[in-house]
Amino acid sequence: MLDRFALDPRNADAVLSRARAQTVRGLEPEMADRLEPGPASDKLKRGAAAVLTGQQPSVGLGPLYNFYKAVSAVRWARWLEAGGVPAVPIFWNHSDDDRAQDFDRLAMPDREGGMRRARVRLSGDGVLANREARLDAEDLLDLLPQTPYRAEILDLFLSLHRGPVAADFTRFLKALFGAELLVFEPAQITGGRAASVFERALADPGKVRRAVEAGAERLRGIGFQPAMAAPRGPGVYLIREGRRVRVEAAGNALVAAGETFSARALLAERLSAGAALRCVLQDSVFPVALYVGGPNEVAYIAQLAELYEAFGVTAPAVAPRISATLLEPRVARAASDAGLDPRDLLLGEAELLRRRAAHSHGQILAAAEDMSRETADRFARLAARLDAMGGTPRSLARKTEAKIGSVLEAFRRRLEESLRAIDGVAAGRIRRVSGHVTPEGRLQERMFPIWYYLAIAGPSAAGRLLASLDPRAEGHAIVWL
Repeated sequence: MLDRFALDPRNADAVLSRARAQTVRGLEPEMADRLEPGPASDKLKRGAAAVLTGQQPSVGLGPLYNFYKAVSAVRWARWLEAGGVPAVPIFWNHSDDDRAQDFDRLAMPDREGGMRRARVRLSGDGVLANREARLDAEDLLDLLPQTPYRAEILDLFLSLHRGPVAADFTRFLKALFGAELLVFEPAQITGGRAASVFERALADPGKVRRAVEAGAERLRGIGFQPAMAAPRGPGVYLIREGRRVRVEAAGNALVAAGETFSARALLAERLSAGAALRCVLQDSVFPVALYVGGPNEVAYIAQLAELYEAFGVTAPAVAPRISATLLEPRVARAASDAGLDPRDLLLGEAELLRRRAAHSHGQILAAAEDMSRETADRFARLAARLDAMGGTPRSLARKTEAKIGSVLEAFRRRLEESLRAIDGVAAGRIRRVSGHVTPEGRLQERMFPIWYYLAIAGPSAAGRLLASLDPRAEGHAIVWL
């Protein structure tokens, strides 16, 4: 699979070499003028390489994985800087997207390991840049845990939450990462490099589809399933009146929004790239040294080598984003009380309960059963000898034998009841812990936002996580807050 990527991100020399090459390419003047003024854009204009990541915007910055993507980009850029290569982390806020599923979800765990969701009032339609989502302060207050930082985090959130989904998303990122992170929206795209990508796609409407299908076939040939379906048409969308409309091929013409266009006419419109073409577009307009993605995005890039080649664009080096689970002190204590190893927490509630049932007190109950049987057997042998004597010894033996059996049976029943009670407490702890760590059977990073954890550990926790989470470390991190 590694041969489907430009390089192995674990090869430090190769990553640095690639980054140095990208500093030579730089930005087009038109693009440079569209970037938000600040240290990051100034550095890009002077010839820095870019570390790029991105996501469509979500209410309240969405789940933790968005935060981890930004952390990964910032840390990789810092690593390149330490290696002598000027670099800028960029977060592509894909506000052209119009898929609303999950973007309006804001959920946090409750004390019992369940989940509560905020009511989100939506307005507008079309692309996410034009949609608004409002949250009530009371709803947010109910979601946040009761800690000394609760009011401070609520005030910070409400000061940034003004309604527009995409603009709020940018504000949240800037509040957490400051001027070091450059946040970019596709509406800012301009310049000859971007126009060249759209022009090639429109001139041959099957170009993107053929390349994506070829990549899918290559993946199947080495035993992997492709992650991306080939697009219909050229993989280009027309943005008109806030709506995202697919461009379709109709013979030698191009059709969108009920109108027929020539390729030249469409190039004069505001265009947006579909998922496959967007990868090529971002590597055309920015000097990307490294692309940071989640599992799906990394799988996309693995399929797109043929597409990059078809457009004459150098495919990016790719690194997986940070993946982590945050353990608040209360959850860590509950896990310890339940006898859970931190790594086992990721197995999920069902598996942890199954393991608990399989290993809980079975040996104790078996030992109690053996003791009862052995005691009964030994007394039965004694009673048999006393039987031969008759009279009082015989009567005493039989009465005592019955009492011993009754006492042992009562002991066994009470032992089982007490052990079930202990198991019930442990199972309750497992359920509460799992509700925080693997809610609804998914990783915490895909469900809960950073704000819950900042309310627990304080606003400075964002900086501490940025300093401690290392995108070059392999595997899933367990972090104690």
